[in-house]
Amino acid sequence: MPANYDLIARLYDPLSRVVFGRTLERAQEVFLPAIPAGSRILIVGGGTGAILERLARLHPSGLDIHYVESSARMIAMAERRNCAANVVRFINLPIEQYRPDLQFDFIITPFLFDNFTPAQAASVFGHISSVLKPTGSWLYTDYHIDDQSPMWQKILLWAMYRFFRIVSGVEAERMPEMRAIFSQEYEVLEKRCYWRGFIDSIVYRRK
Repeated sequence: MPANYDLIARLYDPLSRVVFGRTLERAQEVFLPAIPAGSRILIVGGGTGAILERLARLHPSGLDIHYVESSARMIAMAERRNCAANVVRFINLPIEQYRPDLQFDFIITPFLFDNFTPAQAASVFGHISSVLKPTGSWLYTDYHIDDQSPMWQKILLWAMYRFFRIVSGVEAERMPEMRAIFSQEYEVLEKRCYWRGFIDSIVYRRK
């Protein structure tokens, strides 16, 4: 069953800042200026909605945002954000259950795929990819671990998985190899790495 962050919704952002400072927020926001006015955007797993206020500062009106989040408490906090005059539709569902009848100019997945096992991640990736326009862009942010990663990164991610398994029921035990999954259908337009490669921020476009 999907992970549930209701228990720690109010503590999620403060806890992340204790460990990472503002790095996670900067990683999620670095490519938002690439989104033009008038875009239709799908945000999956946006948590407490800080990204909505950043988008509102870039474009005070004209954005059509569909905000999919499985945690009811996270959604409630996001609904209180200042979205200016943008249209934001809040959908309290796991992304696997969301079936839109339209396509999007931009998809944003901030720290979404670390919640899934490799098999689940591949399935969710395909589901989300199907609603991105052929000319659309995918703004991906998440952790990255490979054989060359420093041991401290591997230990930190291991500890995070143990913590979120206890408090939120996260089933995954390791980060899916998302670079490989994306590379089958997408090419990298822009990329930033943080914390010595521990965090990826990537703009993808279909090949």
